Amino acid sequence: MAYTADLTEDVPLSGEYVRLGASRIATLADAVSQRLASTFVNPDADPMVLKDTSVATSIDTRILNKIYPVLTGESGVTNQLYNYGDPYRYGAKFDGVTDDTGAWNAAVAGAGLADKVLRPTALGGSSRVTAKIPLPAAIRVVGYMATILMDFPVATSTADGAVFIITSSNVTIEGLTIDGNNIAGVITGVNRYGIITAPVGLARISNVVVRNCAFTNMVQASGTLPNTTTVMHAIYMRNVDRPVIKDCIFANLSGSALYLSNTTRAIVSDCDVSRFGWSGMVVHDTNYNWSISRCQFWGTTAANPSYWGGAIDVMGQTSDQVTPGSPNENGLIEGCKFIGGVYRYGQVLRLSSALKVAVKNCIFDQCDAENSSNIAVVPGSSAIGGQNNMITVTVRDITLNNGPSKNIIIEGCHFIAKGAGWQKAIYAITTSGSSTNTTAAEGLHIKNNQFISPDALNFWLM
Repeated sequence: MAYTADLTEDVPLSGEYVRLGASRIATLADAVSQRLASTFVNPDADPMVLKDTSVATSIDTRILNKIYPVLTGESGVTNQLYNYGDPYRYGAKFDGVTDDTGAWNAAVAGAGLADKVLRPTALGGSSRVTAKIPLPAAIRVVGYMATILMDFPVATSTADGAVFIITSSNVTIEGLTIDGNNIAGVITGVNRYGIITAPVGLARISNVVVRNCAFTNMVQASGTLPNTTTVMHAIYMRNVDRPVIKDCIFANLSGSALYLSNTTRAIVSDCDVSRFGWSGMVVHDTNYNWSISRCQFWGTTAANPSYWGGAIDVMGQTSDQVTPGSPNENGLIEGCKFIGGVYRYGQVLRLSSALKVAVKNCIFDQCDAENSSNIAVVPGSSAIGGQNNMITVTVRDITLNNGPSKNIIIEGCHFIAKGAGWQKAIYAITTSGSSTNTTAAEGLHIKNNQFISPDALNFWLM
């Protein structure tokens, strides 16, 4: 017997589940089936049309909210029948050919009307996107293993050069792959980004999370190698408090996996970074209380060369590369592994005008640091300043710099020499390129590290 009458009671709902007594569970499907017939013009149609929109406040519709998708009638009456925006429902094909940009943006608007969750209903699939997808505050994008194919080689402003542009707080993106393989030839205008935060003016936003995502085949660039001028970066976090980047894969990029600029309490962990054209991760300027932990970096090869920078570059400068920026303070690089291959700028890890930064329990495994102009892989060749260093502690290479690095701890690390040519494990200087700083570095603490070399003469600690 159908248990229809009791469905008008105030049944408590929690998350994705409806809490009902055990004796009523067996009759719920039958009751819902009957209600479908009385509620919709044609329950088997897609989209379904409500017979009476006033039932939207009843317990029947609240139960159905957990089952059926958001539908919008042509009359403008919105039939909110579940709590997320679905690009499929707005016309996305996920066939890798159709331009799904409009469907994604419509789904963002639909998610904003509900619980601000944006996700496709089907697993996987490739969605071609030809322009940016702005995300509002307090939205969660769940990819369900879907891939977004970037396909916009021309952009005239930074805001137009990213797949997802975030201008407000409390945004999460997870379970997505962003793939640049659809872009043919060179890119022009401005750098491209998979994800960028762009608060209006100098405003700050908070709580931006990117997790379980992949960024790949973002290899396009302009300029003659190695002097690439416009590249593709995966993530750019700017003016953000408490950004989190976790469990992501970055592979085959013409730019960097991550830029941090003017952030506080940034947490980066458990990421894998390989085949990057610029520094793998850049802690650019004015970052406080940040950490990079348990990440793995793979040096590049002749087939996939790196041109600018090492694995991690703590830069300490502003974006114009001339005006002094605030140094990066209170940082921790811990439990990271830097593996083989080639890194540029003459070092694997650079601490440039850094204050109170600790490098702990990291492994530098047969890395080769080359000069940026040396595209070929030549182990032990002359690098910047004639150095081939695992870690360089220095000042910023600009005329107006932020002074030397201070209060640096390098502890519990393992340095394994390349075995060809010669290298330095740690190199600390107070001059860099055109910059000269007359104040000596202060507080460099090196302790409990291990240095392994097949030839005692080719591996130095300085």
